[in-house]
Amino acid sequence: MYMKKMLYILDYMLILIYQLRQTYHTEYVRRCKAMQKYQLKAELYWRLSNKDTLHLYATNANLIRRIDTENPQKLFSFLQFLSEWRTEAEILGYAHLDENDITEIMKYLKQQNYLHLNNSIPDYMSRINSFIACFPTKNLSDYLDKLNTTQVLIIGLGTAGSYQLDLLSKIGIKNFILIDGDKVEEKNLGAQNFFYDDIGKYKASVLKSRYHSKFIHIQAINRQVDSYKQLTRLVDLSKVNYLINCADDSKLCLDILTNLFTEKNDIQLFINGYSILQQISIKICQKNYLEITNQLITSLNNEKDTLNISCNSGSIYNAYFSALSIGKMIADDLFQLSDKNYAIGDFYTNQYRLLTLGKEQFAQ
Repeated sequence: MYMKKMLYILDYMLILIYQLRQTYHTEYVRRCKAMQKYQLKAELYWRLSNKDTLHLYATNANLIRRIDTENPQKLFSFLQFLSEWRTEAEILGYAHLDENDITEIMKYLKQQNYLHLNNSIPDYMSRINSFIACFPTKNLSDYLDKLNTTQVLIIGLGTAGSYQLDLLSKIGIKNFILIDGDKVEEKNLGAQNFFYDDIGKYKASVLKSRYHSKFIHIQAINRQVDSYKQLTRLVDLSKVNYLINCADDSKLCLDILTNLFTEKNDIQLFINGYSILQQISIKICQKNYLEITNQLITSLNNEKDTLNISCNSGSIYNAYFSALSIGKMIADDLFQLSDKNYAIGDFYTNQYRLLTLGKEQFAQ
């Protein structure tokens, strides 16, 4: 009898604890919701025309959308109100619409991903936050963990490589390894990311000194890399997500291509090259590396029996195109924007394109 009574009391206490937990959880969710803040994605460029037509993406002919509503002026005024951070309580207290209308509008804006949720983006990332928000369905906040853990290795900090760090650090990537054994010379100043006071200093150390901060971690290696084997002794490639090879060394490029993807399947390799007023950047992965390797071998074999008179014509245009094209392909991959893997720029015809090529096209 005593045991039955104790079990009954125990059951009652468990039920009571469960009910208290449920009550606490409901109250916690309510309070969190009340503390949530929302802000209209003003970067989508909302426009009210002639007081009766409301568009967003108003300045982009490919994305422009019309929003049909009974009272465009009232809705636009509410959107103006939302252009500042607002709590749930402030929104529901908006005086010029009834609560049901506000609830329906907020539901629509959330479903369409037209709102920023909470203010979790650091100020120094505000511009890239707005840029990514312009892509339908995209929020930079969804990729913060990925940005924090992504590591980029850049080999060669000359014309093609010296601006890579500048662009990639500004899209939120925080971890970099820089490799170059050269020191800055006066002839580098016209096309590379260096200044007069940098002359005589190692390129990798100069860029580390300039960009390293509490937000960006940089490892500088002031050594020339001549082979893939040497590279693996200097860097733990298992932690590298993107390898940008801008070294002016075709044999090293071939050595990396031949060995990298046999050991690491998920890394992405970028190579860049320029000739007379033309330039290409290529994203290489497990799927297409064999075709590109064969192309490079064929190209090197064809050059064996040739004699050339030439010099390096790489300019600041080549430097910026390299950084822009590779930086955009990395952003496309990071933020799942597209699968572009080939960029070509022609400074004579002024044609600049970012393309998606299949294995067969790389093999041609």
